[in-house]
Amino acid sequence: MNQNPCEGGDVEVNRVVVIGASAGGIAALSALFGQLEADFPVPILAVLHIDAHRSNLPQLFASRSRLDVSYANDGEMMHPGRIYFAPPDHHLLIEQGVMRLSRAPKENYCRPAIDPLFRSAAIERGRGVIGIVMTGMLNDGTAGLQDIKACGGIAIVQHPDDATEPSMPQSALRYVDVDHCTTVDAMAVLLEGLITRVPSEPTHFRDQQEIQTEHRVHKGQGNTLAELDRIGARAAIVCPECGGTLWRLMANGMAKFRCHTGHAYSMQSLEHEQARLSEESLTAAMRAMQERVVLLTEYIALLRLQGDEAKAAQTSADLRYIEENGVTLRHMLEQLPGSAAQY
Repeated sequence: MNQNPCEGGDVEVNRVVVIGASAGGIAALSALFGQLEADFPVPILAVLHIDAHRSNLPQLFASRSRLDVSYANDGEMMHPGRIYFAPPDHHLLIEQGVMRLSRAPKENYCRPAIDPLFRSAAIERGRGVIGIVMTGMLNDGTAGLQDIKACGGIAIVQHPDDATEPSMPQSALRYVDVDHCTTVDAMAVLLEGLITRVPSEPTHFRDQQEIQTEHRVHKGQGNTLAELDRIGARAAIVCPECGGTLWRLMANGMAKFRCHTGHAYSMQSLEHEQARLSEESLTAAMRAMQERVVLLTEYIALLRLQGDEAKAAQTSADLRYIEENGVTLRHMLEQLPGSAAQY
C-alpha cells in the first residue's frame, strides 16, 4: 500500500480499473467486457446498481467475456485479468491492497454505490486508477470520479449519445475534468493503451485530505460530526433516511450532502427523493380523508337511525367540508410537479 495514496507508485503494481453503471449497464458492460482480451493485465472492479436480492451477475457476464468474472469476497486479493463485481447490498471498497465489502449506509440511495468504490480506489491506488462512468440515471459516480481525478487518476465517461440512460455520463462531464469521452465500442482499445501510460500529476481542485475524511465518515470512523463540520456546512435539511442533520459539501461546483451516520446524496438524488416523499405524503393524506368520508357516512346513517337529526346534520356539515378539502388535495396531488432530477 502507498504511504501517500495520491502520489501513486509503480504503474504495473498499482493499476486498477473501476467501473460504475446503472440503468442500461448490463448491455454496456457486456459489450465492453466482450472486447477485452483474456490477458488484460490489470484487475477490474465494477459496481452495477442492483437490488438487495440474489443476483447471477457473474454467471451472466462470464458467458460474455474472456476474463474470469466473480463477485468480490471480503479480504480477497485482486488479480489481473479478472472482473470483480460488488455483490448485492454491499459496497465494494479497496483497502490495504485487498477488496473489502461493507454494509455501510447507502449513498445516493444505492448499496452497492459507485462513489464509495471510486473514492476508496483514489485513496488506495492514487495515480494508478482508471475510473469509468457508464450509462445510468441521476449522478452516482460523479463525486467518486472527481476524487479519482484529484488523486491523479484517469477519468473516462461513456458518451451520453451512446448511453441508454445519459444522466450519469452527463453529470460526470459537467463536474469532472474528464480525460476521455467515448463510445463503448471504442473503450476497450482505449483501455489497452491507457494501462501502460505514465500516471499524470494530481489535479488539485479538491483537498485530498477531504477525500479521506469523507471516506472515514462513510465508514463511521472517528468523530463524524466534527469531521463534517471541518469539511462542510450544516444545511437546513434533514437526512430522509435517518432524520439526522445533513452537511453540504462542495467540490468543483457540485453540491452534495452527507449525514453523520454515513448516508450521502447528490443535489439531484436528494431532490428526487424529496419529490417522492412529497407525493407519498399527499397520497397518504388523501387516503386518510377518503377513509374518514366512509366512516362519517356510516356514522350519519347510524345517527339518523337513532333519531338524532341534530347530530346527524352537524356531522353532515363536517362531511361536506372534508369532501371539499379532499377535492383540493386530489387536485394538488395531480398537479404536483415531478422531480427536477428527471429533466
